[in-house]
Amino acid sequence: MSRGHVEYLTLGSIAEDVWCIDGVASGARLSRLSSDPVSGAESLYLQIPPRWHWPNLGSFTVEIELLVLRGELTWGTTVLRAGDYAVYEPGVSIPLLDSESGCELVWMSAGPSHWTPNGTSAPMWRIGPTHIPALPWLPPPSFEGRSAEDTGPGLGVKFLREHPETGAYTLLTRHGPAWSDPRLESHDTWEELLLLEGEFLMGNTGLVTAGTYIFRPGLRPHGPQATVPGATWFCRGERRIDFKFDSPEWAAERSRRYLASGGDSHPLSQPWGSIT
Repeated sequence: MSRGHVEYLTLGSIAEDVWCIDGVASGARLSRLSSDPVSGAESLYLQIPPRWHWPNLGSFTVEIELLVLRGELTWGTTVLRAGDYAVYEPGVSIPLLDSESGCELVWMSAGPSHWTPNGTSAPMWRIGPTHIPALPWLPPPSFEGRSAEDTGPGLGVKFLREHPETGAYTLLTRHGPAWSDPRLESHDTWEELLLLEGEFLMGNTGLVTAGTYIFRPGLRPHGPQATVPGATWFCRGERRIDFKFDSPEWAAERSRRYLASGGDSHPLSQPWGSIT
């Protein structure tokens, strides 16, 4: 993994480029959130205009995770809507890509998203589509270095994907109002984060709001962490996450001051998708 440290970007404020399929400008726009120059894996923010249509039969050559934030996208025989998560099976023919209403989505590919004019007729989805609001919030499990009891009250998770051997994961976390952890934490795995709702104190990064994107290589300390109104994050990692903690005095004081301030009152319903 050779992606650089991104802390942080905000969707909608990143330079846009043309989204090309098979070398052809598709009419949609992309903002590149992060990419790995070695493997070609990348995460994109795609903005597809209303009445958009891609007419050519074909397939993408790599696995792609999709998170729909707004609008809808017809992908083959499936209509993906705001709040849907799905994992595309590489090499499967897509008879239609179309969006009548327009669509905003996060596109996370395992390598370069090359298009080929052929493909198989195997099932299209490796996972899903899953409508995230329909999933229950669950108590957080224990991880190496952090027990379930150590998370404090008000934290919930929705698991979207977890590899049975590596522990690679995609999930949502929800931090309830006034949740905080005044420590610094780090992990062996990289982590990729998108704040979907609310606001969040993220240590020296400061107060971040919905639409914030972060990519951290492993072993990067971050914190303290706190939220006054609550916050919902979309999260990914390459293996089961572990936790290491440090408790410098400045971190606890920063968390205390933020919570005492009452925050900036960003509600749990933001333009990047109320999908919880």
